[in-house]
Amino acid sequence: MSAHLSLVAGAATAIGFLPLTWLAARNERRAQWWWIAVAFGVSGLADLLSYGPHPLLDPWLAATVYPVSQAGILVLALGERREAPAFIGLLVLAGFVAVFWEGIAGPSLFLETIAAGIIVRIAWHVPEKRLRALLLYAFGIGWLAWVGYTLNPGWLSWGLYQSVRAVSLGMFCWANLYQQPIFRFGQAR
Repeated sequence: MSAHLSLVAGAATAIGFLPLTWLAARNERRAQWWWIAVAFGVSGLADLLSYGPHPLLDPWLAATVYPVSQAGILVLALGERREAPAFIGLLVLAGFVAVFWEGIAGPSLFLETIAAGIIVRIAWHVPEKRLRALLLYAFGIGWLAWVGYTLNPGWLSWGLYQSVRAVSLGMFCWANLYQQPIFRFGQAR
């Protein structure tokens, strides 16, 4: 990989850790924000393990595992307690269906659609407007950008997807500036 491409790929990986870095710099104490940041960090970790200096995972295997992990964390952190088991079950089932139906040799539109759809459903009911906007943008518009990249892979579609991802991570910082609690972590609504 050329030095230029390596730099671009490294930047795309590193931005996944922006929310965790932001919370550490702000000395954030609210647990729900840390869980949300961990969920966003899952994609950075998947990139690091797949494309880092010493890759440990096949990129498409990581792309199959991380939507389930990311959405699962957000379901547990933000979802309604009574709906969480159904959403987690649906994510696991979608993961198995994606592997057996599509394999792990490429991106899974099916799995990404299920994971993003669940997060958008949960986000719709988040009372804090900035957080709701962040989640709807990251997993609604982000899903559209992912579909564009999946259907027409190339530098332009990848760049668009990474741009949406970068904006959503910036939105995380903006949403976290609001100092009121989102709601009590794990509360049944």
